[in-house]
Amino acid sequence: VLLLVNMGVIGLAYMLFFLAGQIPAPRGRVAIDADMAEQQKIVNRQALGIAVLLTPSLLLGFTFVTMMAALHQTSPSSRKAVSQAALAFATMYATLVTLVYFVQLTLVGPRMSAGDMAEIEFLRFVPYRSFLFAVDLLGYSFMSLATLFGALALPDIPSARAPRIFMLATGILLPAIALQMYFPQLIWIAALWGLTFPAAAFFIAAMFAGLQVPFAIDR
Repeated sequence: VLLLVNMGVIGLAYMLFFLAGQIPAPRGRVAIDADMAEQQKIVNRQALGIAVLLTPSLLLGFTFVTMMAALHQTSPSSRKAVSQAALAFATMYATLVTLVYFVQLTLVGPRMSAGDMAEIEFLRFVPYRSFLFAVDLLGYSFMSLATLFGALALPDIPSARAPRIFMLATGILLPAIALQMYFPQLIWIAALWGLTFPAAAFFIAAMFAGLQVPFAIDR
């Protein structure tokens, strides 16, 4: 239960960090004639920003799959196909985003700090301008699909009403996430993910905490 609540907190933190990253820096902050030492400090701060932003995101992939696996186990037998689809989409999400974040944390970040980005510039994680950002959006599109199918797989019990609402709300954000490479302004709609997803995780944790049986609910 605590793991699932923490997942929601991580998700909210990720969105706050991400939105902060969309705010352009004031012009003139870095002088054009800055010396190499100052430029290296800037690069080091960028590498640190990658670590701060993407480490929680890396953990989110693992915990989301765990949550969907638990949901699959507790779904009614008549909805196992739907919950299995939700788990499959969650696995696709985790595979894509952990690939992106692992590459950033273990390759791009260290090479950036060392000032050696030769041959790997295309791996930079640049919003709306990079290959890996497009892969990241695809991953979160799969997350939306997973929550949409997961909402349909929840048991018909009172404690499932709140998580169903917030999972559906997360699922319908799919177009705003998937189409951002074409329409970057959709980020302001997709930002609702920072509210709906943590809320869904919290209420799913509460639902699991109230279940008294370790097997699927046939309702």
